[in-house]
Amino acid sequence: MKHILVYILKLTTALVLVILFAACNRSYEPVFGEDPDDRLRAALLQYNATLQEAPFGWKAVLETGAGVNYFYYFNFHDDGTVTMVSDFNASTAGVAGSGTWSLKALQRPTLSFDTYSYIHLPADPDGNVNGGTNGQGLISDFEFAFARTTDDTLYLDGVQHGSHITFTKATEPEATVLQAGVMQNMLQYISANTGLRMVVDNNTVTLAFDLASRSMAAQGLSADGRQVEVHHSAYTFTTEGIRLAAPLNLYGKSITGFLWDAGEGTYTTAGAIAAGVENADDLYLFEPSVPLYTIIGTDYSTVQIPQGSGDAPLPGQSDDFIQGYNEAATSLWQGEYRLVLNEMNFVFQPAGNTMLLDVYVTQGTTRFLCEFNYTYTIDENGTLKFIFNNANDSAWVIYGSLYGALLRYLEEDTFKAAYVGGGYDLTAGFFSQESTLFSFSGYLLP
Repeated sequence: MKHILVYILKLTTALVLVILFAACNRSYEPVFGEDPDDRLRAALLQYNATLQEAPFGWKAVLETGAGVNYFYYFNFHDDGTVTMVSDFNASTAGVAGSGTWSLKALQRPTLSFDTYSYIHLPADPDGNVNGGTNGQGLISDFEFAFARTTDDTLYLDGVQHGSHITFTKATEPEATVLQAGVMQNMLQYISANTGLRMVVDNNTVTLAFDLASRSMAAQGLSADGRQVEVHHSAYTFTTEGIRLAAPLNLYGKSITGFLWDAGEGTYTTAGAIAAGVENADDLYLFEPSVPLYTIIGTDYSTVQIPQGSGDAPLPGQSDDFIQGYNEAATSLWQGEYRLVLNEMNFVFQPAGNTMLLDVYVTQGTTRFLCEFNYTYTIDENGTLKFIFNNANDSAWVIYGSLYGALLRYLEEDTFKAAYVGGGYDLTAGFFSQESTLFSFSGYLLP
């Protein structure tokens, strides 16, 4: 046993010496045939050359953690500067911005945009900059690690928040139109025109584009004409127009996007449907074979006027309504209790012909329900009449602020209900038959 222990001790000592010798001897052969630091330096040099040698720059799509995608065009220069345009807003789309860039040897080769530029806007933690949440913005990055490459495409991952950006080499015609500000025209068209529509198989389809969320909606009658259908899709801008994440399937055909017609200054459809997009100032009302008034309270129990309608009105909210809404909101805020007007829900209960107008307000962080109770009738022509019954204690507190601006119409007039086109979700409009300049609208909820 003693001899065995001595043998084991000698063997262990020998192994330790071998390991120490290997550690001190820098001439040993690395496992992969090359020092890791050398490989990283070589990769940085290769990426540096790749970024600068694209003859017409790079197109890029940034996918933020908030689900909002942005289009960029980059030109990387050997003096460490980069020029860019972006569809973030009309200004960044029309005026080239600049910044600085560098490559860093982190865990993976990493592209860093070192100075504040257009790529920083989605990542800005100030929600007022990008519409995101204060403290995190749109959950995006300005440092990106190289993940993989193909012949003309680079795929990178955000270092801090895990957003993704994909670079694709631009062609000369693409670089020309991007530098000329074509995206600015695309953005300005959909932001300036709120009555967008097209005709597909003799059916009018209304369109709405939300620049903040990069989402769009199309509304039209169903194939059997009985109801109004709403189709949603995320979208991104391209050098040619708008690409939809999910095709719009309308009447057995699909639309994959919208092509920008620079000569006409408008869009046409891409895909199996050939249609032009037009803007109209008049309000479009859908007339399905099943009228809205016959299913109010059953298929749809609630009509919701969202908070902030005075600043971002829905289609069907007339100027008189918007003025009244803002007057009510101002009165509540300037009143004794400093209240903020939130959403307003019209809740229909056909069993008792009751309509509850639930108005929500906040005082600081405390939220209150102000409930007004009405009885309603609908005649054979679909005309609605509301009769005030009572209110809860909170509702009586705000009754004076709402009556002159809004509630007097509800209590004195009669209304026709109709589906209103042009919104992002299914929208019901209520049109006064006595005060013809007054109408209100809200989203239909089950």
